[in-house]
Amino acid sequence: MRTAQGKGPARCGHYPAWLGYGYLQLGKIDEAKAALTACRSTVESQAAMDHPGMSMSVSMDPDSSLSSSFANMRLRYLLDTGDWAGEIANWQLPKSAGPGASLDFAFARALGETARGRTAEARQALSELEALGRKIAESETKLANPDPSYRLRPGVLLLEARALLAEHEGDLPGAEKLLRQAVAVEETLPIDFGPPTIDKPTHELLGEFLLRRGRKVEARVEFEKALARTPGRRLATEGSAAAGKSSAQLAN
Repeated sequence: MRTAQGKGPARCGHYPAWLGYGYLQLGKIDEAKAALTACRSTVESQAAMDHPGMSMSVSMDPDSSLSSSFANMRLRYLLDTGDWAGEIANWQLPKSAGPGASLDFAFARALGETARGRTAEARQALSELEALGRKIAESETKLANPDPSYRLRPGVLLLEARALLAEHEGDLPGAEKLLRQAVAVEETLPIDFGPPTIDKPTHELLGEFLLRRGRKVEARVEFEKALARTPGRRLATEGSAAAGKSSAQLAN
């Protein structure tokens, strides 16, 4: 259809984003990186056509603009590959970025700085994430959307980022408490098809935390819950396998 209109292939938006996510779930990391890189090139070449700015009236749907699509594709790539020290982690937020893209970059930065052990930088990113999330939540509340996903998503991301920093600093009880708070919020959200609204599903993240602590039975339960919400997701499947037998299997 685009060819008939004299246009090239779409590189950002709904279909490319879902394709990139599909590549990640199949473990086709090179293909996912190529899809993300193509979207970034489109953002750079069409920046003048994509200027939502920081207006809180801009849709939080990642498909609403080129920069939002790029930011969300980048976030999912980083979350699913864990490549926090690579080239993509150092890419900069587009000047045309709206609140959704800015939130995704802030969340990625907080996790990346924590993963690299840069505590001061992680705390600064957390402050930015919290401020952006507060503005977005206020805007979404005014819209009175019956689906609370975009209103609650910033708070869940903040809880996840705080939990990982707490774990890095050795506050394991505090980290677990924050993760379970995040789980409780995500469980109130409607389950949609496609890439999950919470880009790093909370049950999956809690499962990974428990697995690092050697609590395999509990971890397996969390991975099973994650897979109930996101069937076939690669990281949850791998986590479940690493955790070994489920509590029900052990009881038998």
